[in-house]
Amino acid sequence: MATLVWNDNNLLEAVDKSNVKVFTWTYDIFEQYNKESITPSMYEFMAGFVEKNINKNDLIAIELGLYNKPNFYSNIEEIAVDAYYDVPIVERIIMHQQTLENLETELGRAKAKLDALGGECPFDPKSPIYVEYMQWCNKQKEFWQDQVESIEDEIREEEQWRGGHEDGASDVGGPMYDEMDEW
Repeated sequence: MATLVWNDNNLLEAVDKSNVKVFTWTYDIFEQYNKESITPSMYEFMAGFVEKNINKNDLIAIELGLYNKPNFYSNIEEIAVDAYYDVPIVERIIMHQQTLENLETELGRAKAKLDALGGECPFDPKSPIYVEYMQWCNKQKEFWQDQVESIEDEIREEEQWRGGHEDGASDVGGPMYDEMDEW
């Protein structure tokens, strides 16, 4: 039976007994049910819902390679999208704001690590580990540069979040209540 883990890109994955990835819940999977793009905070909620609520049969189907194939139907992703919209708007706003804070903190850490790698090499070029150190350092620089760019992308995506509470959202004309309830 597959188990669920979060990968380095903050995506929910299913891995088999050998810890080999067999399925990934991408943004696209939830966007199919949502009928529009989702943001990192929305993905985190929806994928977290899947992680907490997936059943044993789905985990077995994932490991067998049958999950999300023709003639197999699991609606856990659809339920996760619906569950997100069942959360009161105030709580969704808080999730959104917390995600932005978390991403800004992650970005700061990633930039600090990238900057720390920018210094001079502590080893003399004649040192027996100079070449290995420089190769390691260059790989780390590349990794952290990719992380910085990825987090910046996530921040831009999260900043596009719209929950219906924005300025002007209430300017839809007419009363925002059921007039019949007033009688």
